[in-house]
Amino acid sequence: MNTLRRAVTAFLLLKLSVLILNLWQFPVLRRSPNVSPPIAAPPARPQPPQASLLVPMRNEAARLAASIPAMLAQGADEIIMLDDESADGTGALARALVAEHPGARVVDGVPAPPGWVGKNWACHQLAAKASSPLLIFCDADVLLAELKRLQLEIFDAIEAAVAKATNDLGFLRLDPEAFARSPSKSIDYAVMEKTDRAAVVAGDFRWSDIGSWDALFDITPRDAAGNVVHGPAVTMDATGNIVHSDGRLVTAVGVKDLVIVSTSDAVMVVPRARSQEVRELVAEVKAAKRPEATDHRRVHRPWGYYESIDMGERFQVKRIVVKQGGRLSLQMHHHRAEHWVVVRGTARVTIDDSVKILHENESIYVPSGARHRLENPGKIDLELIEVQTGSYLGEDDIVRLEDDYHRR
Repeated sequence: MNTLRRAVTAFLLLKLSVLILNLWQFPVLRRSPNVSPPIAAPPARPQPPQASLLVPMRNEAARLAASIPAMLAQGADEIIMLDDESADGTGALARALVAEHPGARVVDGVPAPPGWVGKNWACHQLAAKASSPLLIFCDADVLLAELKRLQLEIFDAIEAAVAKATNDLGFLRLDPEAFARSPSKSIDYAVMEKTDRAAVVAGDFRWSDIGSWDALFDITPRDAAGNVVHGPAVTMDATGNIVHSDGRLVTAVGVKDLVIVSTSDAVMVVPRARSQEVRELVAEVKAAKRPEATDHRRVHRPWGYYESIDMGERFQVKRIVVKQGGRLSLQMHHHRAEHWVVVRGTARVTIDDSVKILHENESIYVPSGARHRLENPGKIDLELIEVQTGSYLGEDDIVRLEDDYHRR
């Protein structure tokens, strides 16, 4: 449950960061039934800050305080943290972190009067301390409780997904089978439209959850011809388009209202008016069993990453980057041999009973069937080019004999 609470808290912080960018003013505070009475909004001041982010410290104090620079960078002009005497003693640490940032401050909490729930009282106090338009962030427990009450099927699925989650490269990877059992419902429809434990405010600001290409087009600066362009692109007699390239030059002539996306392994062209159909398009690509639907050209691993550069019949070329101290599994392949050329850093290479150190511009051959391992003993990332040759080059032709990351 603690992991689930942290995951929900992180999600709420992300949503709040986006909202801060749009937040302008909250002139009226209203409440829904069965919510502790909120206080009136503070009087307006000349040229108030764009937004105040208010957070009860509780047991999340240290982590939230450490996030202050990012929250300020997102657009909050001030951050107020309520010291409600959190039991884990993080209040002092949070105060020290807050003190480093002029845009943040800590205020002292007071005991809740009769009839007030502790968390609601914390939010009430925060509202009273605001000197500008405000956004209140409270504990994730309330959201989890309401999710369990209103959408038990979703709650059970995500709780199981978190309970069975694995750690991969520092990321929490939810269990895919458990997560797939969750009904596909937005948090707005599933909880926020049904709960009686939420307070709402009237807001006079522009808002978009950027849920479509059209929404992205609406909020992104455009060039003189009315196109949204990201990456290398040249347009001529074209208007109203979104052109996004990860590297290759994209050119467009005489087209209007298109979404053109070019990545390292695929190109998508779709009318902006039909961009919501991309989900169905992806389903078609998956049905065709195209690897582009599931595998990115750059594949991350606990030791670093690799990316495919070129591929043909009986050969594949990869760029491999091993981070400092990283070590691949001791492994073998039945159907392929490999040539490694070091272009940056230092490699320690094990082939059967032999161990060699390779420096830049040195290479080594790994025969099919040989036990081998690649390590980076140096102080900088190791980068090498791998050329695979053989009758079968799939990633499932890896027999791991030893692995630091407990992969099979």
